[in-house]
Amino acid sequence: MKVEIMSEGVKAISVALYQESGTFSFAYKLAKQFCESIKTKGIISNTDFITETKNVEEADVVNNLKSRIADAKTCIETLDYCRYKLHEELEIQSMKRFTLQLTYDELVKSINEEISHAVKQAKIQNNEELREMEESMKKLNLSLRRTSQVLSSLEAKNNVILIKRNALVLKLDKKNLAWNKQYSLKYEIQIKIYETKEKIKKLSNEIVNYQEEILKMKESLIEDHAAAIKEAKEISPLLRTYKI
Repeated sequence: MKVEIMSEGVKAISVALYQESGTFSFAYKLAKQFCESIKTKGIISNTDFITETKNVEEADVVNNLKSRIADAKTCIETLDYCRYKLHEELEIQSMKRFTLQLTYDELVKSINEEISHAVKQAKIQNNEELREMEESMKKLNLSLRRTSQVLSSLEAKNNVILIKRNALVLKLDKKNLAWNKQYSLKYEIQIKIYETKEKIKKLSNEIVNYQEEILKMKESLIEDHAAAIKEAKEISPLLRTYKI
């Protein structure tokens, strides 16, 4: 908007200066537009152009415009200086924009390159991981196949061992049955031995009693034998007497 106002102002003052013989309404319109634009920007504080044009001669307006040539030149110089500064600022801004655009383009390019590189590296890594996973799966499948074979072999051996185990269990049951029979027989024998020992003990007691009775009888016989001998000795002299 600033550039458009200044361009219109420069155009207006140029027309007013070089086309003094132009129509009143055209020159007045352009001059007023220029001065209003300048006043809006604060370059000219007082602009006393005639606003009522119905009863004013065209020569008075032209004379009025000539009397303002010095101010107009000052305005033009000011406008040129502002335009110079504006162009300078525009060049600076253009350079900044160019630099920013270049930086942006480089940044976008760098980011795209980094993204492409990252994507490429990710694809490479993913492919490598997939390859490693496929190799791992192959090894795992091979290991599972071998494990399955070993398991089948172990199951077959286990079936054979189970048959042998069942046979051994049957033998063990038979041996346990035989051992139980022997244990029962042993228990019966122990009972008989105990009964026999009791009988022997009883017989031993009877024998002791018999021995005691025999001992008493023997003692009685000894006493009787001694008494008989004594009596015989006493009778012997009498027998001799009778013989004589």
